[in-house]
Amino acid sequence: MELQHLSVKVYSLAPSAPEVADAIPVFHRWIQEKALPGLWLDVADYSHVPAGPGIQLIGHEAYIRLEQGAEERLGIVFEVREIRDGDNHARLLHALGFAFRAALLLSAAPEFAGRLSFDAGQLLVCAGDRLLARNNAEHAAVFRQELEGALKVLGIASVETKVASTDSRSRLTLSVACGAPVALDAVLSALR
Repeated sequence: MELQHLSVKVYSLAPSAPEVADAIPVFHRWIQEKALPGLWLDVADYSHVPAGPGIQLIGHEAYIRLEQGAEERLGIVFEVREIRDGDNHARLLHALGFAFRAALLLSAAPEFAGRLSFDAGQLLVCAGDRLLARNNAEHAAVFRQELEGALKVLGIASVETKVASTDSRSRLTLSVACGAPVALDAVLSALR
């Protein structure tokens, strides 16, 4: 099974969620200042859509969103748009690392000072290409093994991973939960 079009949502620790619209000037600044690797093109406001994509930074290779999403839980999402080379492990490390870097950068923005932080141990990871990764027990077992291996490299162990939905029409998605919060900077240091 090949994992492509991965997306990673890193959940917020914020007890009182800030407005997602506060991300609009932050994302525009990221484009202007080239704060992230890659080609970032525009910002879209979907905050009026219930359980929608919130505020989306549109890139050539990926999207970044600050959203509540269908699970109605604030988080930042990194979603790969392109087919990537390498094996599943490398693609997972790329998606996880990018999501964690974006989460750390967003939580440091003045617009969210002291109001937004993220937990690297609370994730939703989706294998977006339904032709390559089907939502069934066989592919879920492979995905779980690959994801737990990538998380272990990042120092995130003792995780509980669950299939988010057993509906075969849904994309194969795993939720990840650690017993205690995991700091983003500690995880990112494992990638250096």
